[in-house]
Amino acid sequence: MQRNRPPSAAGDRHSRGSARLATICALLFCAISLLVGWDAGSLTLPRALLWIILSAVVPTILLPPRVTAGPGRLTVTSPWREHTVWTDALVAARHQDDTNNCHLS
Repeated sequence: MQRNRPPSAAGDRHSRGSARLATICALLFCAISLLVGWDAGSLTLPRALLWIILSAVVPTILLPPRVTAGPGRLTVTSPWREHTVWTDALVAARHQDDTNNCHLS
């Protein structure tokens, strides 16, 4: 006898690749900024720390929001907030031609 389990949440299959790309861009930004400062002869410890801190912020900016769908819900998670739409209460979904926004009600 096989038990019916509730379906698990489905996520964006490209989220790992996007996170990897954001991390690679941050590392490249750090390496290039440190290399340019070193080559110009203006790289000091405080300046190097500043470039490293700025490089740590880059993945947060570049990382797209994560979208997951589970039974009766759709959740969008960004570094700053999480928004959930309960699809059992969803009446309509409209897509406007002039924008990439989808209005849920």
